Amino acid sequence: MSAASSRSQWPALVAGCLLLALTFGIYLYHEFHDSSCCRDLVVFLSGASILAHGQGANLYDVTTQGEVQKALIGPSTLSGGALVFNYPPYVGAIFIPLTWVSPQAAYYIWLVVGWVILFLFLLSVRSQYRKWHYTMPQTTAIAIVSFAPIIEAIIWRQMSLILVFLWWWAFVSWREARWGQLGVAVALSAFKPQIALLLVVGLIAQKRWKALLYTISVQAALWGLFVLVAGPGVISSYIGMLRLSAQSVNTFGFFPEAMPNLRGLLTLAGVGLDVSSLVSLAAWVLSLGAVGLVWRTSWSISICFGLTALLAVLFSPHLYFHDASLLILAFICAELAYAEQGVPFNIIRLLPVFYGLLAALFILVLSDWHLFTGAVLTVWLFGCVMFVVLLNAVYLNKSKSLRDFDLFRKRRAVDSL
Repeated sequence: MSAASSRSQWPALVAGCLLLALTFGIYLYHEFHDSSCCRDLVVFLSGASILAHGQGANLYDVTTQGEVQKALIGPSTLSGGALVFNYPPYVGAIFIPLTWVSPQAAYYIWLVVGWVILFLFLLSVRSQYRKWHYTMPQTTAIAIVSFAPIIEAIIWRQMSLILVFLWWWAFVSWREARWGQLGVAVALSAFKPQIALLLVVGLIAQKRWKALLYTISVQAALWGLFVLVAGPGVISSYIGMLRLSAQSVNTFGFFPEAMPNLRGLLTLAGVGLDVSSLVSLAAWVLSLGAVGLVWRTSWSISICFGLTALLAVLFSPHLYFHDASLLILAFICAELAYAEQGVPFNIIRLLPVFYGLLAALFILVLSDWHLFTGAVLTVWLFGCVMFVVLLNAVYLNKSKSLRDFDLFRKRRAVDSL
């Protein structure tokens, strides 16, 4: 890197380091000032406890879940009496080892797991950049570690980082034509089925039948195991829980105004709950069609995958601020799409929206997670900016193709003389 190029990186590097410091400051403030036990981890601990006590048939019974959560953290103040476990049963099995310790110990163990996953993800991204003969800017590493939705996922002991890692694995496998690994990654990411379905549509659109076969096989094996353990009723119970999750409003921990997707945006705009639910569901179906069209184009995998991540976040019918962690992949894909065209990616132009996400997290922390407007609007702002950036990468890709074709024709003309 030249001295001039190095100097041009300094403003972004300084701004990025300040962003990192502020983000960690908010994280530490929240950790030391919030006395609530377990946070969202109680959802996973309750599911794991039910499985550990051999009550798999009652895994999706709300009354059973409420009793287990009461034993874990005391009586719930939520309407409905519980934060319901609405994940596939194999997710609960992952957390069974945490039931062997106290809820307080499990809380800190999962905190360590969250940070480990984040740094493994960062190392994997850096390693893949080198493998693909690109240099990952320091500002990109800073952006990943200080991304506000990721920090919220760690604060709330959520599984969003696992989802990001699985989607990253899917992207790498797709790019390197490792279809078996791609299928496994998609299958494991299906603990958020409304999001994983977009990847399945992409596989179908590109006719990646081997990857799709692996996806179906892994999911069948996971569900088959739990049918043997808990009986076939676990499938219908899970479907019933998904239906309850879709229909519940301001109960069981489901709050549309807190969702930074289209449903949350419509709710904040004053649209009625029934109308916003129907419109967001219709938009999600349309987003599946849009993903199919995207993957049928000749655009690079980086562009297609980045757009898929954007659509997954903005139009998923059920999603919270920590789930917007997936947007970091849109950012990484955009940077790679520019690198593929030999065009520098100027991150300093995107730093304002990173700071916007930080401000949204700051408001959430200070308001005790009650003021969601800033979070919803900022996620949409970030998504729209990344959409423009990725579309510009499409334009660069077409321009490069035209230049290459024009050069090819000129060479053919010279050779024919």
